[in-house]
Amino acid sequence: MVQLCLGSANFGSKYGLTKKRINKKKITKIINTAKKMNVSNIDTSFEYVNSHQTLKKIINKKININTKIFLKKNYNFHSVKRKILDFNKSSSSKIYSLLLHNQNEALLMRKIKLLKKLKEEKVVSKVGVSVYDLSVLKKIFKLWTSDIVQLPVNPFNTKFISKNFLKLLKKKNITIFARSIFLKGILIKGYEYPNNKFKIDLDDWFKFCATKSVNPAKVCLDFARSIKEIDFLVIGVQDAEELKQIIKFFNQPCKIRSNLILKKKYNKIDLRKI
Repeated sequence: MVQLCLGSANFGSKYGLTKKRINKKKITKIINTAKKMNVSNIDTSFEYVNSHQTLKKIINKKININTKIFLKKNYNFHSVKRKILDFNKSSSSKIYSLLLHNQNEALLMRKIKLLKKLKEEKVVSKVGVSVYDLSVLKKIFKLWTSDIVQLPVNPFNTKFISKNFLKLLKKKNITIFARSIFLKGILIKGYEYPNNKFKIDLDDWFKFCATKSVNPAKVCLDFARSIKEIDFLVIGVQDAEELKQIIKFFNQPCKIRSNLILKKKYNKIDLRKI
């Protein structure tokens, strides 16, 4: 059954289209609300400024920390291991999984071997990769099979859910995390997108939600969770009330199935170009 995973990119640093930074007080409320409502996974990265430092000061109950890393020029096995162990020693929760933040790094054998060694030595339980491009992921799986894949899934980015590709991942017992569920809020708050060529699609999207009398956030959640191969939906929020609303939508029966939206075929919006 699909579960929610709390995203933390905006914990202590500017993130998203609004470039808002969430302060420690709000983060504490978000974390406490997540725990009370049985959200037991957090997605983060060593590249999210202050995220790890903030999390280990706030978390006081076991939560699975799924983190990502860029393996820069001066990296080595011991330096990465030290990063993870330093976090674990100073937090009541441990880093459960480590993913390569740059999809192209997952094509380099020395970096693949580093991940596998971390798992073999039980520094982390699972290893994987965060990807943007289907073509890159296909190349990765010619080299090795990761435990976890994190990929974008929303009505404006459907490339990973076409041609039964997710079924191939599940046959390999890979855990799938779907991110960019709300496209950084574009699909739920109607931010002015910097590229006008998507205006027609976005206008149609909000008209579709209004016609169905369903909140856009719920449509995004229903779209992703109706794809049975997905295990986790990574969600980002601005405050505890927003998290409560998303969890409420998530717990309600699914109103909009993915096949209904897939027929519309919206143009892809690439978050890397925002």
